[in-house]
Amino acid sequence: MATKPKYEDLAAALAQEIFTHYYREQQLVDRPSVYAFDQMYMSWLQIPGGVLQKLGILEPLFPDNDRMSIFVCEPNEFREYALRNKSKGCDYDTLVLALTCIAEMRGNSIYWEITTEEPLLDCLVQLGVCRRLRKLKGPTVITGTEMNIVVVPAPDEPPVYELDWTEKQDFYNELYKDWPSLIA
Repeated sequence: MATKPKYEDLAAALAQEIFTHYYREQQLVDRPSVYAFDQMYMSWLQIPGGVLQKLGILEPLFPDNDRMSIFVCEPNEFREYALRNKSKGCDYDTLVLALTCIAEMRGNSIYWEITTEEPLLDCLVQLGVCRRLRKLKGPTVITGTEMNIVVVPAPDEPPVYELDWTEKQDFYNELYKDWPSLIA
């Protein structure tokens, strides 16, 4: 059996996922543009944002509104910040919930093209919340009424994985029902 990932590794994977896929230049009214994480008042983004704010990795861009957040540290410091602020942060299960939320934001049963290390996916697999199903790339036949077309992928395409959620996700789905209290 695999060992349970450390709290700070989960937090770093979550922060890296947001930094890589959701931290973008935002155009602001009457202000210069800024890089920020826009949670868009969507629970699937608010939970990860709230968790990282409690850990001091993110802070609200505006004092009276926490919809947009900015990173207060560099990616190589995510683990250190999580470890230092663990006592102010959330519990382990809430952190795992944040990971599942951000993974589902990328798509339930998503195809993850793995070109580099995917810490978020690795953590979820290690926790047993999902399995990685490898989809073999090869010729695909598209059938039509009059002809069949064979689509052959380029040889340099990365492997594709599909997430297969396990019954452990049910626990996190139940935990999700009261999500505002988890990040308050």
